[in-house]
Amino acid sequence: MKSLPGLAFTLCALQAWATPAAAQPVHVDLGAEAAMQTFSHYQGGTTTFGGGAMTVETEGFEEWAFGGALWNRWRSRVERSRGWAVEARVRVNHAGRSGCDGSVGVWIHDGSRIVKLALGAESVGLSYPVGDMLPATTTDGFHVYRVEAKDDWIRVRQDGRELLFVRGPQVLTGGGSDTLMFGDLGGCGHSSADWDWIAYDTSPQLEQPPCDDCVRGGDPLLVEMRRRLAPALPAQARGRMAQIELAGTDSGDSACAARFAADRWVRTLLPRLYDASNDPEHAQAFRALPSLQTREGLRAALTLMQRTHAAPAQLRLPGCDPVPGGGPNQCQQNRDRRPRPITYDTVGQTIHALTTLSRSPQGPSAAAESLRQLAQAMVTAQQVAPVHRGTVWLYRRLVQSERAGVCGSNR
Repeated sequence: MKSLPGLAFTLCALQAWATPAAAQPVHVDLGAEAAMQTFSHYQGGTTTFGGGAMTVETEGFEEWAFGGALWNRWRSRVERSRGWAVEARVRVNHAGRSGCDGSVGVWIHDGSRIVKLALGAESVGLSYPVGDMLPATTTDGFHVYRVEAKDDWIRVRQDGRELLFVRGPQVLTGGGSDTLMFGDLGGCGHSSADWDWIAYDTSPQLEQPPCDDCVRGGDPLLVEMRRRLAPALPAQARGRMAQIELAGTDSGDSACAARFAADRWVRTLLPRLYDASNDPEHAQAFRALPSLQTREGLRAALTLMQRTHAAPAQLRLPGCDPVPGGGPNQCQQNRDRRPRPITYDTVGQTIHALTTLSRSPQGPSAAAESLRQLAQAMVTAQQVAPVHRGTVWLYRRLVQSERAGVCGSNR
């Protein structure tokens, strides 16, 4: 993590609180420069004010941090065990390179760890303590982004809709500068964003993660995978997934469970995506792979996927035999309606998951990371082809494999 040089930002009117002990939410409007005197500014670009908002633009970094009474209020009252929330209304005009630790976002230190909200052009998520970005549109207007955290979980929302939920020991660690700041956090190239307001609450009423009882008797990895996949599925598929009973499912071998999920995803669902993309050669190649539950199968799948990722197949235009009287434009219309190709991101995310699985030793943390990456690939895939039923089927098979002790017998 990079260190903080010194900050000073421009925010506006602060929502009053009743008494020092009341812990009312703090809300700051970001449209008037005169109200920003208590904020610190790390200047690496430009900040301008107009239209009731502030515009932050830079080629490197441009960071603003809470200072004075606003910072003292946050730092003295925030507790991970009680929970907290930070939210901002932002319009991203241009985001930095994807996959960076910085760019447009909010840096949140709650006294025990750092959480970094990251806003890309077509993705929203966390860049720290986990690298988790999910598809979302940020450039079509202002949206309200909210980060909620308590104990061992973190949730990210856009306009009230849950985009990301992460739970486990991986969100309990992470060190860096003790501050609460926003803007461009640096290192990802040119960015521009309009900030309307920012707020925090050190004693919010948080929606508790559902199925806590199931988590005690089930596998937390599967609970997290369900929560990640569900928002991307249509209502009917989401309902089918919710009916899959998790209580009592815990194989004790998360690495095996992750390999099982990877095997079903790569050899069953990815071929369906390629079929939908008019690419039968790749579909057959993935179906012919050996089981990914062995190291040899993992290596073969990685080799094939890396080759596919480096040189994506060019879709051949479907044949066209116009019916009599169909007119000269009928072939072009057929071409315009051809399926979208499988996305570059879906393949890349799957490669990340398989790479994580192929590392040694294959401990619980690697299994958790690979399952998160697989779930992200599945979410991205929903935009390409109707694989909703297949996604629910894969999840059901994963649950059933744990119930049946498949992993326990294959160690």
